[in-house]
Formats: sequence, C-alpha cells, structure tokens
Amino acid sequence: MCLEGDLEVPPPLEIACLGAANASAYFTFPSSFFFTLDTLLRSTESHLFFDPSSSWFMSSKEKPTLGGTRIKTRKRNIAAPLDPAAFSDAVVQIYLDNAGDLELVAKSIESTDLNFSRYGDIFFEVVFIGRRTQPGTVKPDEGERHPYSVIDCEPKREAILPSVVYIQKILRRRPSLIKNLENVTRRFLQSLELFEENERKKLAIFTALAFSQKLSGLPPETVFQPLLKDNLVAKGIVLTFVTDFFKEYLVENSLEDLISILRRGKMEDNLLDFLPPVRRTAESFAEHFTKEGLTDLVEYHSKKMFEVKLKEIKTVLTSKVTEESSVDEVIETVKQLVKDAKLPEIEVVRVVWDGLMDAVQWSGKNQQQNANSVLRQVKAWAPLLNTVCSSGKLELELMYKVQMQCYEDAKLMKVFPEVVRSLYDLDVLAEDTILHWFRKGTNTKGRQTFVKSLEPFVNWLEEAEEEECRGTDQHGKHLCLASRLDAVVARLDTQAKMDTITKSMTNIVKSLESSLATDKMCLIVMLVLSVDLMQQVADDYGLESRLVMTKRCSRTHELPLLVSNSRPTFVTGLIGNQVSKSRTGRDGFGFDLGLDEG
Repeated sequence: MCLEGDLEVPPPLEIACLGAANASAYFTFPSSFFFTLDTLLRSTESHLFFDPSSSWFMSSKEKPTLGGTRIKTRKRNIAAPLDPAAFSDAVVQIYLDNAGDLELVAKSIESTDLNFSRYGDIFFEVVFIGRRTQPGTVKPDEGERHPYSVIDCEPKREAILPSVVYIQKILRRRPSLIKNLENVTRRFLQSLELFEENERKKLAIFTALAFSQKLSGLPPETVFQPLLKDNLVAKGIVLTFVTDFFKEYLVENSLEDLISILRRGKMEDNLLDFLPPVRRTAESFAEHFTKEGLTDLVEYHSKKMFEVKLKEIKTVLTSKVTEESSVDEVIETVKQLVKDAKLPEIEVVRVVWDGLMDAVQWSGKNQQQNANSVLRQVKAWAPLLNTVCSSGKLELELMYKVQMQCYEDAKLMKVFPEVVRSLYDLDVLAEDTILHWFRKGTNTKGRQTFVKSLEPFVNWLEEAEEEECRGTDQHGKHLCLASRLDAVVARLDTQAKMDTITKSMTNIVKSLESSLATDKMCLIVMLVLSVDLMQQVADDYGLESRLVMTKRCSRTHELPLLVSNSRPTFVTGLIGNQVSKSRTGRDGFGFDLGLDEG
C-alpha cells in the first residue's frame, strides 16, 4: 500500500484510538482500494490494541484461522516412569536415619517431598514388612530393609501399639493414604497362609489395636470379609487369627463393642463361618472359645443362635400359614423344627403365636374388622395352639402373649376379651388358667384395662362353676361312699389272707419245734428256710415284705425280720415260744414266729 505525498503517519496505537471515522484525516486512499478501520478492528477480535502476533500481522507462511480464533499449541504432560524401588529405599532410609524412633520418622515423612499419592501402597508395605514386597507375595523385595516394622516387633500389645499410633499420625497429616492402608491390609489378610504363625499373631494384635484406637482406613468389612477364603478357613488359620483378635480387643473393650464391630462387618450372625467346615457346629464353637477364656462370647453366641432358630421357625410358620397349608402339615413341621432346635416349650408358644399373628391380613379399617381377622386366625389354627399349650403353665404364657399383642397394637386393645373367650371355647385355654391370670397375673402392661374388660366373662365362669358344683354334690357323696366301701373290702380281703398265712405257719412251727429245740445248727438252718418260706408265702398272696434285723429282749440275738410300712406284710423274728399277730405300718398286718433257743 502506497501513500501519496509526504504524510506524517501516526503510530498504530493512535490510529486505533481515532477509529474509522477520523482515520481519513491522516490518510488518503485510492478509490480502487477501499477498506475501513472497522474491518481491521473486527479481524483482530475487537481488540483495542494491535498485537503483532495477531492474524493481521501473521507472516505469509502461516495459515489463517477461521473466525480469527488463535490455536494454541498445548504442552504434553510427560509422565515420569514408575520407580517404586527408589521410593521404598527413601522411606527405609528415613527409618534408619531416625533409628526407628517413630515420632521422628513421622516428622521426617511430613517434611519430605516423596510422591505418597503414587506409592501409598508401597509406603504401608514398608511399615508392615520393612521393605516393599515382591509381586504376588508378602516377602520383602531386594534392597535395603529396616528392622522396625510391625512384623519385626514382639507379639505383644506394648510393642505393636506405637506402630498403630504412628500410622494414625501419618493418616491425619495425609488423609489420602487411608485407601492405601485398606488395600494393603486386605491383601495381607487374604495371604495369611504366607506368613509364619508368629507373624499372623502380630497382625491379629495390630488389627485389634487398630479397632481399639479407632484407626482410620480399617472398616470392619475390610478385615473380616477377606478372611472368609475357603482354603484359609479349612486350614484353621482364620479361627486362630480371630481368636487372637477377640482376646486382644476385649482387653480394653466390652463385648458390646466387639459385637458392634462384628455387626458392621456383617459377621454378627455368621460366627460359625470362622470355623473349618468339619467343626462348624455350636458345640465346637462353645468348646473352642470356652477353652480360650472367652465365655462371654460363647454365651452371646448361644443366645444369638437361639434367636436365629426362633426367627427361622417364625418365618417358616408364617410362610406356611400364608400359603394356607393344612393344619396337620404345619403341626408336623413345627414339631420337627422344635426338635432340631431343642427350644424350650415356653419359647415355642411365643414364636407360634407371633407367627400366626404375622400371617394375619390386617385389611380392616375399624375395630370389629380387626377383631374378626384375629378370631378367624385363632379358630383356624386352634389345633396348633392346642398342641403347643400342653400344660397350664404354657396356657398362661399364651395369655401373656395375647396380652402383650393387644397392648402393643392399638387396633387390638379392645379385642383381648374376645380372643380369650374364643380360646376358651376352642379348648385351648382352661378355666383355671383364665381365673389364675385374672386373679394373680404378673404382667402389668395394660393389665388393669384388660382385667376390667374380661371381668364379665370371668363372672360368668365363676357362676357356671358354682352351679356345676351344686348339681354334682349328691353325685360326689355317692362317689365318696363307694370309695370307702372299696377300702373296707380291700381290708377284709387282706385280713382273710393274713388269717390263712397265720394258720399255715402255726402248723409249720409245730412240726419243727422238737427238732429245733435240740440243735442250734438246725435252728439256724431252719430259720433261713423259714425266712425263704415266708417270702414265698408273701409272693403267693400278693404281699410285700423287706428284710430287717431285730433283737431279743432277754437274750440278745440278731435275727432277720421281714417288714413293710406301706402294704400288708408279715414279720419274722425270734421273740418267744408262740406265734402272735401284730400290727405293722399304717395298713399292714403281721405275725411273729417265736422260737426260743432251747
């Protein structure tokens, strides 16, 4: 572009400030070449100033851009190659420089510029093992190793606790490492079989102390779930690990705290899963942990297993009732479940009632509809209730369950007397049970309200009982008289038998008296024979006897004596030269065979 004349050309900044309207005061353009400053300004992205680097001042070799937008060349991020060995050596050197003083090590790590976000897993390998581990193993890799790791400590809480506190400090200053701790812990627990027995115990103590100190980065599911590998459980490694864990954790924490951890780790109901399959029984669990001194845990587990069995029975019962299975089928199912679970009868009554009530379709919108639903359920399953309520104590427990059901459910508050009356009509509850609950019931929840509502029915029962007694008085007298007559007949029959025995024995005595008087040895032989004879006679006449010892009054000789205190008997002994009848016991008769020693 050529300008005619000697014109004084202002600098570009001034041209930009003048604008297109005043630019003609300085320049004269040929008519064949026309453009405006406005076009110039638009082509430079509406900048107020000219930029030599803009497209207006581009060299002819550069390609123009669309719309005047500049294309910037981005610098590529060149990733540094991984060097875990160098990182591990640097951390190990920090331990060595501070002679294993974990307080100083923590301060040094805080001030270092090592890339922990990239090598977090390796850092915790150095903490636990003393050096980064070989891929796929728990063994240290080549390179320098420090002797202050968790594995190198003694298997005691005093030696391992400082490492837990040290890791807690590191995590507070570098929270991004929490995930790395979780990863390394999970990997080590899944590889317990690769550790020595002593090392596994150290890991168990560390884990227990980590939970006790509420160490970040160790959620319970991270600890317990990796342990459930079939090969670890089958070898008993898991059982040993959790035993050490439980014992160490309960040193400073309560059983409730341990149960809370197990619950969050989804192991509260599955403690038997820690046992090898061949020993996975409640008895083996109790035997093992009782031997280890964890009796509280055994009691808790027994109670938990009991609750699990109750829940299982309740679920099965509710399901079968909902499916409208036959009553006989449900009764057999409940009997089998109760037999397998070895449940107390009282608990069976409770769970059966709860199962039946859970199966009720509560579709009613008023009190009477709800009452009808309950009464229909009671009537339909009365045989099942009758089966489980086999005694007055169990019937009373059923009344308490009905009381609690009606007390806790507002829509059933007024249904109580109707349910009790229905259970009475169906022969599930006896009259004595209802009267006992009414007069001496011990459950206080809603009792006054329920007693008042049941009072009309109880009055009816008492009146019916009085009328029945008045109507049966004469019949009772006849029964009493008949009973007395039976007793008299039995007594007469017994007396006749005793008279026969006495007569027989008198003849025997007379026939043996002469020979017995001359020979003491014969006396002893005959005495033994007489005792045997007495027993035979007693057996023949349906009498009961027993052998005791008695003494002669004038000359002491210990002799056998057959006697009974409860049934008609006879007595044998040396008293004199005559046979005499005597009274023995309450209802018995007897006679004495007297033989003087001559």
